[in-house]
Amino acid sequence: MKYEHKGNVAYTDKTKGLWDVYEDSNGKSSLTEHKPKLIWESCKTEDHEYKLTNSRKRECICTKCGFITTFVLGLQLLVDGKIVNLR
Repeated sequence: MKYEHKGNVAYTDKTKGLWDVYEDSNGKSSLTEHKPKLIWESCKTEDHEYKLTNSRKRECICTKCGFITTFVLGLQLLVDGKIVNLR
């Protein structure tokens, strides 16, 4: 199979090419597009339902999506699964 150099590819028109593009005799390019896969998706901020996991660190975890956060002792409370600001 023979490969033919088709040029360089750059992010913008002002930059020099970052990699070379080749095409084989069947017309298949060495440049391919990869779609990112979804690794993790969290709830919206107001939809989290927290459960206390480590009281020493004030660490809470959302029971729906697994998001981990901490609350500020004295300024926030964990009430019915929600972090409530006192001030």
